[in-house]
Amino acid sequence: MIGLLKEVGESWSSPDNQAFVPLTTAQERLFGSDHISAIYAQIDKPEDYDEALFDIENVLRRNHRLRDDQENDFRVHRQDFFLATIQETNAELANFIILIALVSLGVGGIGIANVMLVSVTERTREIGVRRAVGANRFMIIMQFLVESMTLGIFGGLIGIGGGLLFNSFVLGTNLVFPWVWMGYSILICMMVGMIAGLFPAYRAANFNVIEALRYE
Repeated sequence: MIGLLKEVGESWSSPDNQAFVPLTTAQERLFGSDHISAIYAQIDKPEDYDEALFDIENVLRRNHRLRDDQENDFRVHRQDFFLATIQETNAELANFIILIALVSLGVGGIGIANVMLVSVTERTREIGVRRAVGANRFMIIMQFLVESMTLGIFGGLIGIGGGLLFNSFVLGTNLVFPWVWMGYSILICMMVGMIAGLFPAYRAANFNVIEALRYE
């Protein structure tokens, strides 16, 4: 039987461009096969899963004329096994990504600490002047902590911007990035900057005022 279907127009795809052929014709002429390679079954209730698998195996063994002492010449795949495998893979991938993120944060924190130590050394005379005109140790600590947190925030912003640009121009996919995650990322970077700046800030606050003023 040959005929034309009524034109329905386009939606997400155009069904007007589809052609329907008999199953056996498609198997022989399109796929070069004379048998069915896969059968998909759907159960009504999850609690019937094991019973359904048992029945499917029995029916296939009977249709394939297998004796009791013969092994199956087919395989029955359980969807929950695939789901469990995918979940395990995703969990391992997530742990790997977390490890990379922690290493990156550690390296970034060490970089901020080194920059702040150099900055403290170069600004020893400035610190001495501030202490001489009335600034206490807490003010000095807060000054360098704010600077280190600012470095962390800018690093986080650059990382987020770089990731978005890489996704847009290299991967070409629509990245779903909730704003709350961006806020958490900036907060974490700020905390890393603060922790990295603690030692340089403490060191700057404990400079001897007289020696700091004489520093060249």
